[in-house]
Amino acid sequence: HWESRYMLGDYMISTDYPDMAISDITLALFEDTGLYKVNYYSGGLFKFGKNKGCDFMEKKCMENQKATFKEEFCEVPSEPRCGSSKTIKSSCYIVDYYSNLPQSYQYFSDPKKGGFTAANYCPVPFEFYPSNYYYNKHCQVGIVDPSYAYGEIIGEKSFCFMSSLSNSPGNDQNSSIPVCYEVECDTSNSILNVKIGSETITCPTEGGMLYPNSGVYGSIDCPKYSDICTSSDGFVCNEMFKCLSDLAEKDNYNSQVTYYDYDGPSISGYGNDDDEDDNIYPVRTTKSCNIKFNLSFLLFCLLIFIEF
Repeated sequence: HWESRYMLGDYMISTDYPDMAISDITLALFEDTGLYKVNYYSGGLFKFGKNKGCDFMEKKCMENQKATFKEEFCEVPSEPRCGSSKTIKSSCYIVDYYSNLPQSYQYFSDPKKGGFTAANYCPVPFEFYPSNYYYNKHCQVGIVDPSYAYGEIIGEKSFCFMSSLSNSPGNDQNSSIPVCYEVECDTSNSILNVKIGSETITCPTEGGMLYPNSGVYGSIDCPKYSDICTSSDGFVCNEMFKCLSDLAEKDNYNSQVTYYDYDGPSISGYGNDDDEDDNIYPVRTTKSCNIKFNLSFLLFCLLIFIEF
């Protein structure tokens, strides 16, 4: 398993976390074992620590009670936030524990105050699930509450934005909340079109705060184009299993359960000889891999025998 402080939200961390995605790092690890052939259909949803460099690995998540990386970590308890994948509405997880935290994980003046346990007690955006609706704040399958935000759209192409947009000039324009809006990637101009109710606004390539002026009041914090639009053809998806299935279908590849069900080129007696080569092959362990595994298993058994 990955260390949660550095790979929080990856499917291969050792704990449950609401904002989950499959990272390309995990897929690459599987491929590097030599035991798997992977399809990089992750949708680019894993963004925790993306492009932050070595500082993200070496620095603490908080210094002087301030978050060192504003997109991944937070400072104010229950402060409304978007999750790092930009697909889920969350709030800042900071709680009071029953006893003092380990000294290296004390980020606040109160030694009992801290964030998510599995992430070295770092304060992170976290969605609490109600017992009757597991993903009520996800931008694909969440609940639409017209009184919550102006123009919110829940669907397969929606992402989370920090927004104070309203159709009324009397509302508090300084109070931003996480809201789901539908997006469209303009690959020709590298800009993000955002659908807000019946209106569409354009976010600049490098993102930033945008103040629409067409009957919409308030502001919206636009992400970078490359944070949302990770596909060269403008394909967007906001849930990892949907990304896997839609992109596989788009590439005319239907994954099968076993080698015998494999619907691709014939390899060593598997598959259908009549199918055209789609560059996706089932992978089996080589002899050297089998030998290494058998030796490792034998060594493990010997160690157990010696122990007893």
